Amino acid sequence: MQPALIASYMGLGLAAGVSGLSLLKRLPGWTRLGLIASLLGVAAEGVMEAYTWTTRDPSIFLFRISLSILILSFTPAPLLLFTLCYARANPGDQVRQWRVPLITLCFLPAIPLSWFKDIASVRTWVQEGIVNQVVLLNWPGSLVCFAMVVALVMGLTHLERTFRASVGTMRWRIKYAIIGFAGLLAARLYTSSQVVLYSFVHSWTQSINLAGLLFASACMVIALKRTEKGGVELYPSRGTIYGSISVAAAGIYLFIVGILFKLSAAFGGDSLLPIKSFLILAALGLVAAFGFSDRLRLLTKQFVSRHFNRPIYDYRKLWLLFTTRTASCRDVPSLCAESVRLISETTEALSVTIWLLAARDAGLSMGASTSMTDQQAQEALQNDLSPAGLAAGLLSQKNPFLLSETTPPPLKDLLKLHPAYFKSGGGIVCVPLLARDEAVGFILLGDRVAGVPFTLEDLDLLKCLGDQAAGSLLGLRLSDEIIRARELQAFQLMATFFVHDLKNTASSLSLMLQNFPAQFANPAFRDDAIKVVGKAVTRIRELITRLTSLRGDMEINRRPTDFNSVVTAALEATGPAASGNRVQTLLGNLPLVPIDPEHIQKVVVNLVLNAHDATPMDGTIEVKTEATDTDAVLIVSDTGCGMSPDFIRNSLFRPFQTTKRQGMGIGMFHCKTLVEAHKGRIDVSSEPGKGTIFQVRLPLK
Repeated sequence: MQPALIASYMGLGLAAGVSGLSLLKRLPGWTRLGLIASLLGVAAEGVMEAYTWTTRDPSIFLFRISLSILILSFTPAPLLLFTLCYARANPGDQVRQWRVPLITLCFLPAIPLSWFKDIASVRTWVQEGIVNQVVLLNWPGSLVCFAMVVALVMGLTHLERTFRASVGTMRWRIKYAIIGFAGLLAARLYTSSQVVLYSFVHSWTQSINLAGLLFASACMVIALKRTEKGGVELYPSRGTIYGSISVAAAGIYLFIVGILFKLSAAFGGDSLLPIKSFLILAALGLVAAFGFSDRLRLLTKQFVSRHFNRPIYDYRKLWLLFTTRTASCRDVPSLCAESVRLISETTEALSVTIWLLAARDAGLSMGASTSMTDQQAQEALQNDLSPAGLAAGLLSQKNPFLLSETTPPPLKDLLKLHPAYFKSGGGIVCVPLLARDEAVGFILLGDRVAGVPFTLEDLDLLKCLGDQAAGSLLGLRLSDEIIRARELQAFQLMATFFVHDLKNTASSLSLMLQNFPAQFANPAFRDDAIKVVGKAVTRIRELITRLTSLRGDMEINRRPTDFNSVVTAALEATGPAASGNRVQTLLGNLPLVPIDPEHIQKVVVNLVLNAHDATPMDGTIEVKTEATDTDAVLIVSDTGCGMSPDFIRNSLFRPFQTTKRQGMGIGMFHCKTLVEAHKGRIDVSSEPGKGTIFQVRLPLK
């Protein structure tokens, strides 16, 4: 048996072993399916390719190479599926989002199946009496290889997104899987691109494909050994792929190789072009690997610090970076997640966890971690820990310190909250999070890359970052308390008004029920009782309507409307408020206005009723409409009691703020909401004792 065939069988066996190990580790369903199908498919194609070169018969060779291309057409879909789902917390969502490319790739085998005899052909020519032959791929085979190139570039992009989303020990767990599979995809990208460029079948591509398979299988064994309970669950950014290093590297590679191919063809060919192409791809891969390597970045910073006499950290840059990236965090979980990511990336510590102390020593909880899951945090909290003792101990320390078995209690108990993944990880550091003489939590760091111990410079940096994080956490905590206090105040105000009106309604019904047994036979009493019940029902409905009006999901159905007719209908709806000579109307000549008549009628009714309540019987109310170049204007003025500038500025348009004894403080808030929903505005001018003027401006377009 030929060595190439033996090696291909070894690759198939190793792929089968990795598949079995993935079953034992109980990887998620989509991830497991993509891994097993892709590895076994690539290995089977490798065995078939090795068999192809064991014969010299052209017809048998063409059949085997066509069968190899057919097997290859089954691999792009599972390759893309694995890169989509590996280490993702939402593999099902990823599959649904990318279902069109996946389904398209699943139908790819239909092309070589339909044109099986046309996949490849043998070209023969005679030169100086020597018969030369070369195997060419026709369009079905080239199309399969082109689809393979597209799937490989997408797969590299998704692996990069997954790697970028990881940090700390999560990155440590998946690193070898990402590197191994990226190596497999890169090898396949090189060989497939060569076939697309030349349309030739090369014997040496088998060795590169086999090397990529063996490398990926070996790396996957290491990654699966590091996997715990199904692996890591990451949430990569939903950003576009335009900033992807993988896409950029693949584009640069294909562009350079394409230019070199055209130039070599113009100048008579270059037999070393495939080797040059491979070197270009290898160089781009090394550059990308350098950019993603934690150890290389740490060694680079240490080399610069040691030989160029500069601090290992740029404090000004780091402080600006920390401030910028945490400024957009609006809640405690997002702030903690961003903080642990920044601290892990800055100090090269794989395990970074923020623990939060609740106010008044009410308890301890995990804010975010680069190494622990929520379940592991709950298990760690089962230990006998005293939040009050921890807070007192942190306040006594104030500065970052190294934890060890000699640390005095209760701070020694912090070791129970930090399971170490490496025996030599550079020690464990605790950073107290103190703000305004209050301990809001602490940060535990460990498992440093290359086991480098923490220095005084590291502790100084952690002190700065800890103070910044503590101040932000305390600010968010105080903001939450203010919001809850305001919500409670608003609820109490609403309940006060609601209960007041319900109390009056309940009193009326109670008096009626007390007299009901003695006066039931009296027809006049029954008529009055029906009226009382009717008024009570009407009042309750009004309360419900006013409370419902506070919802912000109102629908505005604009249509060209006669604005004056809306004002007239509103005046009729006010009943006694608009009767008599005290209400004067002056309706101008207006074009049709794009409004929702029902909503605007509510605005007019509310303004007229407010004017009626504020104006004495001998006063006047004027309702006027006019048009400007851009707006239709409604003016409601009265000669009533007026309002103070302070009330207008701070209370008029706020809910539950009112000067009326029977009011709920909802009307003007509702009016302003409706007018602004029409892209208009409402202006008010008033003076105590001299009346009020409301102007509602609604755009004509």
